[in-house]
Amino acid sequence: MKMKKRRASSAATLPDELVVEILARVTDVAELFRCATACKRWRRLIADPFFLVDFWPKRAHHPPSSVVGFFLTKCRPVCYVEKRIMNAPAFVPLPRQAISFGSSSMLSFPSGKDAGFLDGTVAVTSRGGLLLVRLTHREPAGHPSQSVDRLAVCDPIAGTSDVLPPLIHQGLRVQNYAILTDADLRSSGVVQRRRRRPLPGYSAFFKVIAMVVKSGMFKIYTFCSSEPGWSTRYQRFEKPDGGRELMSCWPDNAVVRHGTPHWLIYNMVHHYVLSVSGAETSHAVLTKISIPVKHFDIKVHDFPRLGVTSGGALSLIWLHKDGRRLETWTRRDDRESNDHAAGWFPSVIELNLCEQRQMNGPACLITEMNGVLLIEDNVKRVYVVDINTGAPVMEEVTDSFREMGCISTAVPFEVDLPAFFLSKFKLNLVVTSE
Repeated sequence: MKMKKRRASSAATLPDELVVEILARVTDVAELFRCATACKRWRRLIADPFFLVDFWPKRAHHPPSSVVGFFLTKCRPVCYVEKRIMNAPAFVPLPRQAISFGSSSMLSFPSGKDAGFLDGTVAVTSRGGLLLVRLTHREPAGHPSQSVDRLAVCDPIAGTSDVLPPLIHQGLRVQNYAILTDADLRSSGVVQRRRRRPLPGYSAFFKVIAMVVKSGMFKIYTFCSSEPGWSTRYQRFEKPDGGRELMSCWPDNAVVRHGTPHWLIYNMVHHYVLSVSGAETSHAVLTKISIPVKHFDIKVHDFPRLGVTSGGALSLIWLHKDGRRLETWTRRDDRESNDHAAGWFPSVIELNLCEQRQMNGPACLITEMNGVLLIEDNVKRVYVVDINTGAPVMEEVTDSFREMGCISTAVPFEVDLPAFFLSKFKLNLVVTSE
């Protein structure tokens, strides 16, 4: 009995520096959250911004941002060919994040007098804890050839939503989107001429970029929460490779690297990366991806996707239709070359199932973000896999997605973990001692 008391007393008198060293080695987010709720002392140490922003990510080898789940658009069949969008997008947490982010109190939309505001919305894209949604009800335009889209930027952690001014455009609906956070614009390395302060009525500083590709013309629409309205830029590229028109690939949303959104573009002969400066000018640059055409065999592979590796490099991703292999081509550096596949490094990742069985029929990659893939097979079984792990294992999550929404509308949602913890502990960036 005395020995147990002595050990408990020794543990209680450990210096803060040693306790922090121990806590910094907790790699699992849910486990770290449990530690923070264990006692006031641990909560104070974990909630320290220095621990969350700098110390813990480095020691635990954990990225500051992490994919925690997916938002799905909830639909109800109206007739054989029509579906009606119901309620706000539904959130499905990843299995490993179910404890931290599975509760409705962790991620939420506006309540009270604003309840129902997001009913019938479509999740479009997300970035750094912000979710871009499209309001399904449309406003009449001033001219028959014009269309009006209504968008909103939501922060499910803070429970806020900011409605953007109407986006008025010509013809087809805008389907190419990107959202940039304050951290993205700071990481771009471009000094802003104006201070990044949102206008009254907006809860955060952000920038939304929307793009339409038609007949070789790129129309780029930009909205910043520090400006009163949308700006528009037109840019045309000459028809490359025998005069074929450029068009956007599906899916249409951008990947963001160093504050710059990138889209995958093609013209039936080659693929290209369209990069749009998100800092000031919204200037677009088109870069050819010179990978042999044989690697785009749709009989063997699903459609290619553009991604960003955990190291911050652009990559092209192909899922083999057997669902067990993933082929990636990663750009070595920022130097581009038109000499076949120079500058791109190929690799194949074997995907393993938890159970010893085969996937049914051809598989398709629904979506991907930061190495987290959502895959569906021919009989509507759904799998999630994180290729950043040493031996990626496909975990079936069909039951989690059943009845929640349309799987094809899934939008990955990443959270800035330090910001999440600070928000939940209701602390400012400067933590005062107790």
